[in-house]
Amino acid sequence: MLGKTRLALAGLISLSLAMGARGVVSKLRVGTCLEGYAPMVITGADGSFYGLEVDQWSQIYRQLVARVARENDDILRDLVGDTPPPLVGIRGLSTPEAGLRALQEESLDIAFCGYYLTPERVSIADPTPPLLSSGYTMVTNAKVTPPTDMQLMANTFPKFPPNAMFAFLLLILLSFVYAHGIWLLESSKNSKISVTYGWGIFDGFYMAMTAASTSGYGDLVPQSFFGKILTGTWILTGFYCMCMIAASLTTGIVADKLDSPLVPTVTKPEDMIGLRVGTYFSAAQRTIDIIEPRVGRLIQYSSVQWAYSSLARGDIDVILDDFMNAKYFASKQPYGGKFVLGGDPFMPTDYGFYFIRPNATTHSLYPHLYRAVLDYSRGELTEVRKLHMGKWVTYDSQFSLSAEKNRIIERTLHAANNKMIAVLISVLFVAVVTTFFSMREERAKDKENKMLLNA
Repeated sequence: MLGKTRLALAGLISLSLAMGARGVVSKLRVGTCLEGYAPMVITGADGSFYGLEVDQWSQIYRQLVARVARENDDILRDLVGDTPPPLVGIRGLSTPEAGLRALQEESLDIAFCGYYLTPERVSIADPTPPLLSSGYTMVTNAKVTPPTDMQLMANTFPKFPPNAMFAFLLLILLSFVYAHGIWLLESSKNSKISVTYGWGIFDGFYMAMTAASTSGYGDLVPQSFFGKILTGTWILTGFYCMCMIAASLTTGIVADKLDSPLVPTVTKPEDMIGLRVGTYFSAAQRTIDIIEPRVGRLIQYSSVQWAYSSLARGDIDVILDDFMNAKYFASKQPYGGKFVLGGDPFMPTDYGFYFIRPNATTHSLYPHLYRAVLDYSRGELTEVRKLHMGKWVTYDSQFSLSAEKNRIIERTLHAANNKMIAVLISVLFVAVVTTFFSMREERAKDKENKMLLNA
């Protein structure tokens, strides 16, 4: 009998371990928008979901499982499980009202799709702590202004970079070393090098500079065997230093200095007055009516792609967008490098998830979910949160603009070259005409002098 009992217990333990190995799928009903709301939620071609909030939910769920596992509450453990529940895609859930309605009707336990945390919504469902902060921003076309002729000329005289300064100082130092060596070797044999120390060193320094620059005037040349050996060695060394200086000064001499950060033309809400302003979410109109009613009616688009395509075509001047969404679309293809964000975000707000409030009472799981979100956003998982943010929300105003800048600089240089050619031709023409008339006057004087001599 005892053996059978032990066998039964061993079977139950094995069954429990097997069930634990399979994992218990969570019974939480988690819903998001079927149509997606990039970068928060993006719907794949196979119907799967990915995006910033999807990654956040996956990490928060792990924290939730760990917290509930420490509680002696089988009901919560059974509800949470240890395997993430499948995300339920619901069409129309991209509007917060639809998500809150699903929570009120208790068809969902958790809803997220880029929802702002507002006092009105908090009165309907329980919010998580803020997962990220955002606000409104203005998006305009990125334009690179061609430099003026004066800017182009000024940029050909760059600041002395440290590596060029190092090469220059090295050249001067070694030139003095060579000057002393050539003076010792040549002063007694070469009549063109002064035997006096000061003037002799000056002559040697002059030889060093002409040799390093490959000028080779020939007025001062070594005559002794060892002087020629020293000069040959110096030519290679000095030429190397001169090349270092030239390379440091001329690398990207125009392009680098003109590659300054883009300065947006629209940085404040009042800058949008008189411009064609578009948006793709209805809340933007209410916001602009509050902060700057003189902007007037916004052009409403049915999708974010339509709005950004219109901006790229020039149908509108500005898009009033959420700061996080704008950072995402301004850095992704096909829009990457075409747009620039204007100024700091205004009307700050926060994103978060909403949790069911059954019968207008706080769910027993809500405190654990709240702490799990705090672990993610402020606690030990802040580095993971930064990785998620860097993965989905990155923005660089200089992104992929280098080709356009190079084209603009090339066109500007062509125009400047044509102007200089015109000036040189004009100067040459004046010189030729002046020379012609001068020669005529000289011939006339010569003829007059000959006539006087003959007379």
